Amino acid sequence: MTGVDEASVTLTIPPDPAHVRLVRLVVASCASDLGYSYEGVEDLRIAADEAANLAIGACQEGGAVRIAISSAGRAITVAMECPTNDDASDFDPLAAQIVAALTTSCEVVTVDGELRIIFRCPPASA
Repeated sequence: MTGVDEASVTLTIPPDPAHVRLVRLVVASCASDLGYSYEGVEDLRIAADEAANLAIGACQEGGAVRIAISSAGRAITVAMECPTNDDASDFDPLAAQIVAALTTSCEVVTVDGELRIIFRCPPASA
């Protein structure tokens, strides 16, 4: 996984929509700890929700979704990976657009049978 060694929080969930709440909670908690505003935390919660649903929907049967949340300079990066048989062009374009609209950068790609969703947000205001 991209950046897992530098991640301050890692999480692995089964590809079940019931676990999206856990992803939202962990991402929101990390953002809050970094000093993000209420609106910033909410944007990250929505982005994490959309990205997790995208990953869960694309995950191969028997696979797992791996999430790494890291920070540098009070900015947050969330990376999700899971095994998939799909190509990035097969994924819901609206979900990727929502994540991109709420973050400073968003990348949705497949590499060697792995879906990778990586999004970054600007540093929290001091």
